[in-house]
Amino acid sequence: MRAQRATARDVRHVAQAVLLTGFMTEAGHGLLELPFIEEVEKEVLALLDQGKTADDWKVPETLLERLPSVINEHDRQFREVRLGVVKAACERLDRMVSSAITRSKEGVESPASFSNSNSAGQSGR
Repeated sequence: MRAQRATARDVRHVAQAVLLTGFMTEAGHGLLELPFIEEVEKEVLALLDQGKTADDWKVPETLLERLPSVINEHDRQFREVRLGVVKAACERLDRMVSSAITRSKEGVESPASFSNSNSAGQSGR
C-alpha cells in the first residue's frame, strides 16, 4: 500500500485490522482517540467501495499518513490486551462480516455502509 496501490485483499485485511482496533478501543483498551480511528475506518471503507465499484485501488495519501498509527495500535493491542477482549472483538467482526455478506447477496448495502449501520449505537459508532 505504500506506493498508493493496493489489491482488494490488502484493503480487506487493513479494514479488518482497523475495525478490530476500533472495537478494542471502544472496550477501553486503546491508546488512540476513537474519533481518529473512526476517520481512518471511513477512509478504508470508502476505498473498499471505490475498488468494488470502479476497480480503483489507489490509496489516498491522507490514509497512508494516518494508517500506520492505527496498525501499530492494532499490533500493540494484540500483544497486550486480554484474550477475552480480543475474542469479543473478533466475534463482533465476524458478525459484521456475516451481516454484510447477507446484505450483499440481497443487494441491500455496500461494505462501507454496513459498518455505520451495524455499529450504530455502540459507543458512538
